Amino acid sequence: MQKKYLFRSAQSAFAVDILEYENPAGDQPGEEDNRLLTCLRLVDRGRAWEIITAILFTWDLERIVRWLGDIVADREVPDGLSFADPSLAIELRYAAPDRGQYCFAIVLKNEALPPWQEPSRFPYVVTVDGDRAGMTKAINELSRQIKAFPPRLCGPNA
Repeated sequence: MQKKYLFRSAQSAFAVDILEYENPAGDQPGEEDNRLLTCLRLVDRGRAWEIITAILFTWDLERIVRWLGDIVADREVPDGLSFADPSLAIELRYAAPDRGQYCFAIVLKNEALPPWQEPSRFPYVVTVDGDRAGMTKAINELSRQIKAFPPRLCGPNA
């Protein structure tokens, strides 16, 4: 079975797959109930790597979907997204919506670094190109994952 990637270009690919809530019982205080056990998959110049870590929250997925949707719709967007866990960021490097071409930088740090990258203060950056059809597929895939792992109410009265 061929693995699905959110973004794939000639030399690189990137995927985010949500496996489950980090705390399936849902009995943690505050926002920790919304932390997701996430599988990040990366291909860069012939080297493949995958890590499972609790790197995203439920609302992070929602932010990614809105951001990608705004990019495809040619609305003004921030140049990138960063998250509560600083190990992952996504940057928009180039967008030509009229031609349906996009370029992203996937920025990995800390526990998200691939094993061939020496630990340092510098992130590992993977550049991935996309087109309108690929962006639409990515939005649909992430939306499917949000439905499977929606945000949980937080707080003592939830």
